[in-house]
Amino acid sequence: MNASATDAHGDEGDDLVARPLGPGDPRQIGKFEIIGLLGAGGMGEVYLGAADGQYAAVKLIRPQLVPPERFRREIAILYRVPVGVAPEVLAHDSTAARPWFAAEYVPGITLDEAVQGSGPLPRSALWLLLARTAARLQEIHEAGIVHRDLKPANVMLVPDDVRLIDFGIARDSVQKGLTRNGVSYGTPGFKAPEQHRGGGSVTAAADVYALGAMLVYAASGSEPGVDAGPLRRVDVALAAVAERCLAGEPQARPTAADLVKAARDHEVAGHLCWPQEVTSRIAVRQDLARRPLTKVTTVPPEIGPRPAPGRPPGGAVMRLRSVMLAVGLTAGIASAIVTGAVYGVAAVLESGFEAGLRAALVNGTVNGIGAGLTFGLMPGFAMLFTAGRPVSGPSRPPDASPFRALAAMIATGAVIGAGYGLVIGSVPGLAAGLMAAVGTGTMTAWGRWLVLARIRSPLSRRVAGKR
Repeated sequence: MNASATDAHGDEGDDLVARPLGPGDPRQIGKFEIIGLLGAGGMGEVYLGAADGQYAAVKLIRPQLVPPERFRREIAILYRVPVGVAPEVLAHDSTAARPWFAAEYVPGITLDEAVQGSGPLPRSALWLLLARTAARLQEIHEAGIVHRDLKPANVMLVPDDVRLIDFGIARDSVQKGLTRNGVSYGTPGFKAPEQHRGGGSVTAAADVYALGAMLVYAASGSEPGVDAGPLRRVDVALAAVAERCLAGEPQARPTAADLVKAARDHEVAGHLCWPQEVTSRIAVRQDLARRPLTKVTTVPPEIGPRPAPGRPPGGAVMRLRSVMLAVGLTAGIASAIVTGAVYGVAAVLESGFEAGLRAALVNGTVNGIGAGLTFGLMPGFAMLFTAGRPVSGPSRPPDASPFRALAAMIATGAVIGAGYGLVIGSVPGLAAGLMAAVGTGTMTAWGRWLVLARIRSPLSRRVAGKR
């Protein structure tokens, strides 16, 4: 059951946890008061509902498209799915004019939404996707259930885990006779070759094939294929796992348990997490799930504007850090060469070659280290610890603390100023310390917000207005 607006497109719709109800949407389904529309597909709509003090995802079925046996099968399988793998069923009615069932609201977003909204997943998130999805598949396979329609829209990302949804065409060991021979089920791009052929038995290996295709999709952001090339550019070991999953013959593919073992070393090592943008979007839905029902009068909006699709998390911050580190290294090397040469030549002319060499090494080293720290390395590292996210608007971000920025400025200025003061003199030391403090301040989250949002943006608007 999808707990987010899967069909939301455009700036406004994409920023909502659920879309406002339209004239034709129900206001009550069973005991559930309907609050908003979570998503809509070919088989029906999914609404955000509330009853008995909790939120629910209520799926309203189109009976002309979903035969009664399929609806009853999905309900029966959901009741047999191990706890924690899929949303828990709360209620259902197969006798209504439009059959429906309600499941717990899962505060998360689908893999498809994550990739379309934030771009391809990074390496650590891909290993997490493999580890947790494989673990969920292992649980349902051991329970005798095959999903048969595993795809990005049917995998919900929650904090450090996943949930599987939409068991509409799933099969279990006691319902094998319900699928018509010669009919191909599944989603193109994610269904295994044996599903394309139809008529044969579809086993748990089909879910493993779909997982391999999902890894390729999540690494590239484009339609998957049998080639794991996009994944190979991210992680060779992970691509090798995906290639085994995409084997043409079912018996050549690993089991879900094999995949859990393959990902175990990476899970034990830690550092596996979803990207920052994905985590932020999940947090919005968690906030909704924790909010008392009496306070929800409208569909709650999500966070402000998100970065353009395809950009890596914190890309602007990472690029700025790299620039500052490069500037520091360049300034340090240049200063070492110039000051070493100047002091060395002067000492050679005055006291001889040995004294000149000593003067060049000492002064070149001191000035090189000082210039590198002043112009790049110290501000770069200060930003590493204080700049949490790119500046996105006029409101001060919660992580842009002026006190942390001031502490970084004082510490950097004091270290640089003291070093220059001891070697060169108090006046140059004071000047170098002030330069280092200002440079550090502009690299902190607070400094960048102050410069970009409170100075540059108003000035740009004023200039544009004069034009």
